[in-house]
Amino acid sequence: MQIGSWFIQGYTLRVLSGLLPGVIWVWGVGRRQGYTSRQLAILLWATLFGGVLGGRLGYVAQNAAYFAQNPGAFILLWRVGGLDGSGAWLGGLAAAMVYAWHTHTPARQVLELLAPLALLLSAGAWWGCGYTGCAWGREVSGAAASWQRWLIRELPDLYYTLAPRYAIQLLAAGWALGLAGILVLWRGHALTIFALYLAGLSMLTLLRADPMLSIGNLRLDTVVYGVLALGGGLLEIAGSQKIRR
Repeated sequence: MQIGSWFIQGYTLRVLSGLLPGVIWVWGVGRRQGYTSRQLAILLWATLFGGVLGGRLGYVAQNAAYFAQNPGAFILLWRVGGLDGSGAWLGGLAAAMVYAWHTHTPARQVLELLAPLALLLSAGAWWGCGYTGCAWGREVSGAAASWQRWLIRELPDLYYTLAPRYAIQLLAAGWALGLAGILVLWRGHALTIFALYLAGLSMLTLLRADPMLSIGNLRLDTVVYGVLALGGGLLEIAGSQKIRR
């Protein structure tokens, strides 16, 4: 997209389509909950920075051979772009937990506040991946069963090779957007929805074809998303039991 002398890539526009509504949502809810503008700005910037840093570290770990020869490329996001999704989640959550610890705010409260932003930003990022081909799904050869056809689309991989493949990016984007909509109607259960989203991502990784570090026979992101989903579920259960007491 050309705006005067500025050119904004299609992927960036799609990410912004999720980021901006998410920030507005969190800002509005946070102000009603008594957060100051300064507190919200620090929380949002810290979480986004943590997500980018974690995502970049994950990407570098997956491409260690290249970055060992070109260490300066680590910071050149505009030239050697790439973020790892599971690393971004770990980095963003770590930053949110540091904020909660530093401000003596319950971790549950901080996560519930950030949940809408995380879901909408994820939806935009997955939509962008469908445009650029990152995080592509496995190719499907031969005729697919009727129940599988809605999962398959003619999509590119990172090298722009078009093929019938599992539409991981579109499925994940729809999953995130749908849960964000549910969150509007089912307030007070953000951690449950958080856990559901991450559990869905963990299952979708089983249909991905992009390279990833592994733990045994499992992709690393399968494990990370699964552990985060379990943690979110346990935190929700612990919070519910505390409220009943």
